[in-house]
Amino acid sequence: MSASMCGIDCSLCEQRGRCKGCAETMGKPFGGSCAVAQCCVENGHDSCKNCGNVCQMREKLLLELNSLGVAADESFLLVSELDADGNNAEIVVYKKRK
Repeated sequence: MSASMCGIDCSLCEQRGRCKGCAETMGKPFGGSCAVAQCCVENGHDSCKNCGNVCQMREKLLLELNSLGVAADESFLLVSELDADGNNAEIVVYKKRK
């Protein structure tokens, strides 16, 4: 099983059969860099859970995530980006669920 640096459960990922995980690939599981994994590597940690600092990267990502609108049911997942007032949704991801 692949291992993540951020704490995500790789066993639930659809890419798990093709991915070696960010721990084994030094934060580049899909060829590009992962900002969270890069932070771990730069600070000498093998995962976020081993870092005692308040994570600025995590806080930034949470703020960005909270600016998104998420809707889902048993047949789809929809992620939209909203303006500051929570209006004018722009679709970021639409995925049919299995």
